[in-house]
Amino acid sequence: MQASTIQDSPAPGERYGILMPPQTYGERFGAPPTGAPTTPVLTANFDIERIDAAMAMGRASFGVYCLPGPDVDIVAIRQQLGPIQNYWLAASCDPGVWWAIQAWRASEWIHVAFFERGDIYSGRDGVRCCVHRSHSGNSQIDTCRREGAEDNSAKFLDFARRLIATRSIERTTTSDLDGIALTEVQVNILTTKRIFRYISGLETAKPGTVGSLILA
Repeated sequence: MQASTIQDSPAPGERYGILMPPQTYGERFGAPPTGAPTTPVLTANFDIERIDAAMAMGRASFGVYCLPGPDVDIVAIRQQLGPIQNYWLAASCDPGVWWAIQAWRASEWIHVAFFERGDIYSGRDGVRCCVHRSHSGNSQIDTCRREGAEDNSAKFLDFARRLIATRSIERTTTSDLDGIALTEVQVNILTTKRIFRYISGLETAKPGTVGSLILA
């Protein structure tokens, strides 16, 4: 793996992503060149110029794995576009997360969309959608599944926020693409209906945050 060249900086604020229903994405933004999505679209807010430059490199990767914690495991979704990595941290107890993973496996395709200023405010020119190939069958991530367990959303948020505040992921992650060093890593909390109930202040969030998004 290529060593990271990310510069250290103060701990960032919390960033959020969602699983947007494919019908909602299609109604707002139309079908991307690769075709209309049929499964939940993974979303985040990001500077479109930097996404365009990363996509122009023609190198990308996508993966889902289990991140063990002291009290709860986290489902970590990782995408890399050129030198940019995006993480989505998800609760292992959340049935909505596992439904999306199973849908991606069944369709064999995953759509990831980036919005310039939140989906309501971006318009079609302010969104970029890329597609990754999904792999079917069981994998290591299935050991992380806790759908039938008690709701540990509060513990998940506590662990995810500690990872973000301490920049633990940014400090330890490495590039998935040979010959391409990382220049930027963004860590998002994946917000579903279940997780939304545990996060205060999102009802009045400013544009560019999950408050401007429709939850799946």
